[in-house]
Amino acid sequence: MNTEISTVPLPAAFRQKRVLLVEDEALIRMWLADELSEAGLDVLEAEDGDHAVALIDELTSVDLLITDIQMPGRADGNNVATCAKQMNPGLPVIYISGRATSLSNRLDICDVFLPKPFAGATLMTHVRRLLRPRHDLAGITALAAGPNQPVVAASESGSSRRVPRPIT
Repeated sequence: MNTEISTVPLPAAFRQKRVLLVEDEALIRMWLADELSEAGLDVLEAEDGDHAVALIDELTSVDLLITDIQMPGRADGNNVATCAKQMNPGLPVIYISGRATSLSNRLDICDVFLPKPFAGATLMTHVRRLLRPRHDLAGITALAAGPNQPVVAASESGSSRRVPRPIT
């Protein structure tokens, strides 16, 4: 892993977003925490899955979960992500591991698998993308949709537009 801190501070809208970082290797956890903190993020650290699950039960909000997959203890990264998503559906997750086969969770659209080793810039590219406000869906309400019709969506301002129906 490239342990050089190469992070450019995030725009103001991203700063103070809360990240739960779960990594059992202390040096990797410290490097990742430094990368994220230098960018202006509020980083909570857990040294294993069991500690992370306990933190999730206590936290009021988390904006991003970054978790190693294989860790000592009862809860691995897959368990941590499942627990976090039960508390916060839609929570983006960056799974990190040296073994791609260790990922057993299905990746949601807001999830990323990042194989070790990786550069800090690569991590921060994903962090920026996952913490970006989701303007595409904000304030949109589906008004009508028949089985062969596009969804008609209206924004809070009153404008409407056709949204293509997903292929099933």
